[in-house]
Amino acid sequence: MDKEFHIEIVYGDNEQQVIVQTRCLAGTTAASVLDQAKLDLTWRNYSIGSFSRFIDVDAPLLNPCRLELYRSLLIDPKQARLARANKNPLIRVKHRNIRGYDARLVLTETE
Repeated sequence: MDKEFHIEIVYGDNEQQVIVQTRCLAGTTAASVLDQAKLDLTWRNYSIGSFSRFIDVDAPLLNPCRLELYRSLLIDPKQARLARANKNPLIRVKHRNIRGYDARLVLTETE
């Protein structure tokens, strides 16, 4: 007799984190669980993981299970930080090429 266990599906959109709880039989694949969950998104556009590790969607799930849907970043974190630094009038960011590496030096104004 197959045992049924609890699965938590977690994903985020632009505004909030969404957690969907469901149950499935042991040996069910991530793809079949995501198809049956009736999510508000097309999960095939996302990377799939469990507890911060990427998994194959055709592998059977183990108990306990947490499926996480990872979307691609909207902006490069380095570029976001550089844009925030350039908005501050007291900080200038200067680009230099040092030994073949692109270095960003943050200089504060002394006036």
